[in-house]
Parts: sequence; structure tokens; C-alpha cells
Amino acid sequence: MDFSNEIKNVIDLVEKQQLENTSLQVVSEVSYNEGEPIVHRHQLDKDMYYISSGEARVRLPGRKTREIRLASGEVLGELSFLMGEERSATVEAVKPTICKRLHSEALRDWLEDN
Repeated sequence: MDFSNEIKNVIDLVEKQQLENTSLQVVSEVSYNEGEPIVHRHQLDKDMYYISSGEARVRLPGRKTREIRLASGEVLGELSFLMGEERSATVEAVKPTICKRLHSEALRDWLEDN
């Protein structure tokens, strides 16, 4: 299920509210250099990321190294966000990449209030 457009809509709405209320910290912009990890397999945080620009590589565990490429407009970390489990894969930037990081607990609180 691809819900990238819905996530982008939430980001846009939250960022507007963050401009009006500087104490609201739900979305932040994070830059990654080529080869820099965005998330690590077994990491426990539950934040979700929207790729604003650039490209990322998802390295899946298994006998043979399998990978998936994610491009601008795609989401990563949604399983940890939704299921509350540790990261199932390592994701790293393939080239300079900018992500919108949705802070899990703050986003849940925001969603309850809105």
C-alpha cells in the first residue's frame, strides 16, 4: 500500500502549524550524505521518513544481499512507526538526500489533537 501522498499532505499541514506554533516539533528536515545511514537494522526508534529529494537504498537481510531503491516522494520507516517494532532493514543515502522526519510520539499526539 502506497500512502506517500497522504504522508506528504500531513507533513505540509504540520509544517504550516509549526510556523505558527514554534513549540510544535512534529516534522524536521534532515540531510544525509552519500553512503550515510538514515536508519539501522534493529534500531528501536519509531520515526517515519519522507524522502524530499535524493535516493536511498534499503538493505534487506538474507543469504544474498537484496536491496530496494527509494526515490524522492517515497516513505521509509512506516513499519516501525505502525507496528512499534525495531527496524527490519538498514537504509542509507545513495546520493545527497533530504528527508522530512516525522517524530513518532509528537505525530501521534498531534493526530489525537487534530
